[in-house]
Amino acid sequence: MCGMLGSARLTYIARIIAKLVARGNGCESSMHAVTNGATCGDGDARDSASMSAAFYTGQGSGGFWQHRLTVVHAHSHGHRPGQRTTVARPATSARWAGRSRNYTPPGIHHGPGTEHWMRDHVVVEPTEMSPGRDRWAEWLADRRFGGDPETRRRFQRELDVRRDKVLDLARLREGETVLDVGCGEGLIGFGALDRGAGTVIFSDISVDLLNLCREAATALGVVDRCRFVQASADNLGSISDAAVDVVTTRSVLIYVSDKPAAFREFARVLRPGGRISIFEPINRFAVRTVDTWAGYDLTPLGDLGAKLCAVYDAVQPRDSDPMLDFDERDLIRLAEDAGFFPITLHLDAEITPAVPRAWDGFLNSSGNPNIPTLREAMDQAFTPEERERITAHLRPLVESGSGIWRMASAYLSATKR
Repeated sequence: MCGMLGSARLTYIARIIAKLVARGNGCESSMHAVTNGATCGDGDARDSASMSAAFYTGQGSGGFWQHRLTVVHAHSHGHRPGQRTTVARPATSARWAGRSRNYTPPGIHHGPGTEHWMRDHVVVEPTEMSPGRDRWAEWLADRRFGGDPETRRRFQRELDVRRDKVLDLARLREGETVLDVGCGEGLIGFGALDRGAGTVIFSDISVDLLNLCREAATALGVVDRCRFVQASADNLGSISDAAVDVVTTRSVLIYVSDKPAAFREFARVLRPGGRISIFEPINRFAVRTVDTWAGYDLTPLGDLGAKLCAVYDAVQPRDSDPMLDFDERDLIRLAEDAGFFPITLHLDAEITPAVPRAWDGFLNSSGNPNIPTLREAMDQAFTPEERERITAHLRPLVESGSGIWRMASAYLSATKR
């Protein structure tokens, strides 16, 4: 079973997530960072060489999802290298992964090795989604990227790295049962299936995200190896004691107020010797002074800068928001208190120049599902003249990358005694 989904980066993840993510209450970061009171959130994708395949759709409780399978052409069959093509087709016909290989997308000549080619070069991508999504889905789908394709690609590359590291640290063995808490778009869950997990339980507080994962699992031909459970990280009551071998999360605890309860639940559902592998952004590291916002100097704006920060501080108070009430040492303590041993934590921290971004994408993106975009914040709190002043100051900084990016992330892995 290992390698069934292959390197196909389930890109659909990225756009749905209005942060459809929540990771049960979670998102993720490098993009769930704190931008001076504006805590941030996550992204995901992959390129190879490809052709085209099929649309699959799903009706969630909050909206209508439509995705496509895209293949990027490496050569032959009259396609230019790198050309991407897409063909509409019902989800049930798109069972190209692993067990159901009899569907061959137009332009692909089935023969020896075809299934390996499909595994390596098919990418699931989202298309338009209708209004009505919950905030997690809305953020994952659109708001974290602000409609900027380059930002989407960058986030997706970073998410691939996170997924792989979380699964590496989980030490997953073939046939094991994995519980992905706050599964979001399914980035880690589908990665675990690819690595040979026998069963993956997709758990999230978002019904829209769970429906998305169910539709994806159906399209990929692996739904018989999946379960879908609506639950929060601190109350996994519908999952039995000692029922799973591995618990994974990615940017989930940043949305959980009762973190000790979440760790106790992780321990409860794990079998003796089971493992946790989690990724969390350490947003405290990114918090600066009121003179900066999102890494950009606001000093020349005077009171307008403080007013902008105040909009975000009102939504996510620095002294009480779950995104800011812990650091890497707290994660170790929480795991130890819940009975895990041994415990390993890897901390990645960086202070680097900001990446240049398109202004419209920056203006229309939000750092996490709970906060407004910059455009929304300015419309809410500033006069037209004030908005012009803020734009005149921030836009050149954003487009030139004249800011400072501060981020720390923790990878914790541990074993239940």
